[in-house]
Amino acid sequence: MSNPGPEGYPSMPGQNPAQPPHQGSWPADYPMGPPPHGPAPVTAPKHRPMLIGALVASVGVIIGSIGPWVTFLGLSVGGTEGDGVITLILGVLAAATLGVLLTRTAPARFGLQWAGTAVGAICLLVAIYDMANLSTEDEEFFGEMIGPDIGWGLWLLLLSSIALCATATITAIQMRKS
Repeated sequence: MSNPGPEGYPSMPGQNPAQPPHQGSWPADYPMGPPPHGPAPVTAPKHRPMLIGALVASVGVIIGSIGPWVTFLGLSVGGTEGDGVITLILGVLAAATLGVLLTRTAPARFGLQWAGTAVGAICLLVAIYDMANLSTEDEEFFGEMIGPDIGWGLWLLLLSSIALCATATITAIQMRKS
């Protein structure tokens, strides 16, 4: 009597000392060769590229929140001296949430996939509000209009917030469909 092989397979040649091993070919019970071993290959989810894009955009929100929001006569004021603290905290929360979604294999709960969209929308509103306030601050000085300029940090916050809204929304929709 031969020893049973792996579950669902007949015994392997050579396992039973009473049965001589086959030389150079598999038995007729194995028409396709040896049984497959190992787990099936893992494929990346379809939402992964957009999720990475949303994560990069949230890093842009963080950098833009720290950068200069206002420049005037060679001086600059950073975003953390005003509303930038709010956008900085929101950017860190978005990056953490998106990082969790990137590493998880289970479906998201509690609407976690929509956090990036919400943070992007709030940061976008803050950026538009501050830009509008800065553009009304021009004064006349010896016949010339002078006033503060919008710094690169506020521009980066605006663009990164738009990108975060777009990529996070696409990600959330793709995650919902899968």
